[in-house]
Amino acid sequence: MEVKKMAMGGQRLYIMRKTTQRLSKVGVCLSVFFSSGELLHIMSIILATTTWLVTVGIVGIGREIRLVAMLLKSSTR
Repeated sequence: MEVKKMAMGGQRLYIMRKTTQRLSKVGVCLSVFFSSGELLHIMSIILATTTWLVTVGIVGIGREIRLVAMLLKSSTR
């Protein structure tokens, strides 16, 4: 029973990861397509980051939030 549960969890995680990759690819495509529209570029980054956070939220929220905070700090410098 436990093995079955773990296998299902792994499958779900895999599907989420694939969806995230697709969404971030769409976000990148949009931001490249509308390179003049800075607002859309920011929105697509937010979309990609949000989907990524939702995905890794299942794995370990605290660690990822610290990672994102570090990324945000380094990008605002």
